[in-house]
Amino acid sequence: MNTTQMTPGTVLLAALMLTLPGLTQADPLQDLTLHDPWVREVPPVADRSAGYVRIENSGASDRALLAAESDLFKRVELHESREGEDGTMRMIHHDKIALPAGETTALAPGGYHIMLIDRIGEPLSEADGDEVPIRLHFDNGESAEVEAPVRRHSPDNGH
Repeated sequence: MNTTQMTPGTVLLAALMLTLPGLTQADPLQDLTLHDPWVREVPPVADRSAGYVRIENSGASDRALLAAESDLFKRVELHESREGEDGTMRMIHHDKIALPAGETTALAPGGYHIMLIDRIGEPLSEADGDEVPIRLHFDNGESAEVEAPVRRHSPDNGH
């Protein structure tokens, strides 16, 4: 067989091989939209901060945020601030944060957040226009990176 000639069957097989990956491999954030990422500005002596973002799941299936990382911090964990029975706030470590189908999950002060631990480098400041790159890892194996501006207050000033 001449290797420069393709039979109709070979053409069909090649077309299927080029088409199937697009059909079987979902866009990593096809149903997720990330809104308003930001990182809390902390005093220069502090080496920890918190990151926030709203994650909209417009899909029909529940999803989950499994992990996060940043080159500007040695450790990054998923946490939740919750009021205990005695009225004091407690921080709870989570292995994942559920992203229910058709809902928006807010990682916001006083609730779920991305805990940024052991800062690497200079203090971060809103006045300097600093941003923190944060890579979010989801349950489908895909990830997305956001550039979270450093702010003293939430974008809506807590409203």
